[in-house]
Amino acid sequence: MSGAVDLFQDVWLLRVYWLAGLPVLVLLFLWLRHKRGGLAGWNAVIDTALMPVLTALGHVAYPQSRWGHLAPLSAAALLCLALSGPARQNDDAPSFQNLDGIMLLMDMSPSVAKGGNLDDAQAAAAYLLERVGARPVGLILYTGDPFLVSAMTIDTATLEGPIAVLDVETMPSVGSRPERALGMARGLFKEAGILSGDVVLISDGGGLNTAALQETIDIAKEGGRVSTIFIPPAPEVADANPEMPPPDEQALEQLADAGGGLAIDMKGLPDLSGALRGSRTEHLAKSELAPLLFDDLGRYLVLFAMIPVLFLFRRGR
Repeated sequence: MSGAVDLFQDVWLLRVYWLAGLPVLVLLFLWLRHKRGGLAGWNAVIDTALMPVLTALGHVAYPQSRWGHLAPLSAAALLCLALSGPARQNDDAPSFQNLDGIMLLMDMSPSVAKGGNLDDAQAAAAYLLERVGARPVGLILYTGDPFLVSAMTIDTATLEGPIAVLDVETMPSVGSRPERALGMARGLFKEAGILSGDVVLISDGGGLNTAALQETIDIAKEGGRVSTIFIPPAPEVADANPEMPPPDEQALEQLADAGGGLAIDMKGLPDLSGALRGSRTEHLAKSELAPLLFDDLGRYLVLFAMIPVLFLFRRGR
């Protein structure tokens, strides 16, 4: 059993399941706190007149405080926290490029390229390139067929040029087959040895079908996520071209839901970029390489746990 969660900024729990011991300790504390007389109920079965005699002879020692059991419980709680693996990412750790990656899938079908909002699609891709941190990024353009513009690279600046010059004449084919682009992205993840990747589909939702949904499910099963960015056509262009297929934002939302990602429009770009940065650390924390990439702070909590243990050796406790 394994797990990792974001505790607060820059601090993660590598073995969060150890926190399950804390509720048990709380229940144990409450039970001990309410034991009658602190003598496990012996004062209820020993004659009242006999108890002072046993006490005077030293056979019975009442605790000086009903909180005497707090020391071992505090130590146990600190040990649970230590075992849960609070950790910070090690800045000096080796870089593993193939741990994760991002594939941008840009819909270049006529409904997007000629729909009046290709600029928004380009802006969304450029925005993410500037904010994905150290994650490698690749780019796929698709219409009826997918075309790999760039395999995954950590030099994201090299992708800014191709994205900036996209226009209605860029693609040699028409149509909209996002399932082929999703299948290509999944294949590239396998070839590159990506342990966990993110796919970002930038589209108006055209062409999404059961095949695209199945590809998305397969990506999620293999440890990836699929997010979508909705790019609607400009109203004046859509009105002038009634034969243009309508946008389908709901289909994009269903795809993102199946892929475990976010479904956003242009206003949600900060949320998506934050999720892409955060998912990198999450994937690394859950991987077998976590000991190499994180500084486990739990050993310091073990030292703190020794402080309440010292009180157990105090005479007359």
